[in-house]
Amino acid sequence: MKNKEILFIILLSLILCYPVISIHIFENKQSDIYKNAVEEYNAININPYFNTKEAYEMGLNSLGKPIFKNAKGAFKQAMSDFKKSCEFLETELQFGTVQYNWQEYVQQRAWQPQCEEELQYEMNLLFTFLNVYKNSFDQFY
Repeated sequence: MKNKEILFIILLSLILCYPVISIHIFENKQSDIYKNAVEEYNAININPYFNTKEAYEMGLNSLGKPIFKNAKGAFKQAMSDFKKSCEFLETELQFGTVQYNWQEYVQQRAWQPQCEEELQYEMNLLFTFLNVYKNSFDQFY
């Protein structure tokens, strides 16, 4: 009798968990079209700077958009490389830190602040980075 009850509970648990598990699996497959590089891409088409460091190695996702092959590594590298730009943007635009609110900053690409030329160049690189980085996430489509 107890074996039948245990079997029933296990079977019921599997039936109830199936929709949750299948949705999770489908979402992971859906995001793969955005975050996985399926073709090589030469970053010189964007900015030669991104060919200078291995962390910025790029490919094309299945939608034909350039992405960083290692998005986490590229993001970490960018936060280090473009630290002055991040600090300037955080002060001027006040969306919070670029590291945690990059989605807000990527939408400010057209903004041209008055600042020294070197900082302006670095900010352009940061915005270019963010423009490619966003391609790894489906919420931008």
